[in-house]
Amino acid sequence: MRAAGIEPEVPANPASYLTDWLFEIGPSIPMGMGMAPIGWRDMEAWQAISGVALLPIEGRILRRLSQDFIAMGEEARDPECPAPWTAAPAVNREAVARKVGNAFKALVMAGKRAG
Repeated sequence: MRAAGIEPEVPANPASYLTDWLFEIGPSIPMGMGMAPIGWRDMEAWQAISGVALLPIEGRILRRLSQDFIAMGEEARDPECPAPWTAAPAVNREAVARKVGNAFKALVMAGKRAG
């Protein structure tokens, strides 16, 4: 987006230090066939290197942010996925109509093949 001169819309972040820390640690870790949330040992190692002493609630929030980062990454694969900070998902009526129309066409074609 930035390369195209479009400034992405981002929500207000009242605790930006936590998201900064999340991306320093790494928002996720590779595991087999996908990504996994950061673990307690990842945070422990980061604390030892950075000199930051996380409060227990901060550790739990970082883990939850990591889980949400992975979940949103999966949802965002759908081109019609709304931005995560929007109040309500945008409904693309044309896309919905196209999907419903295709479903009915498939039912009609299946009925013709069966009959």
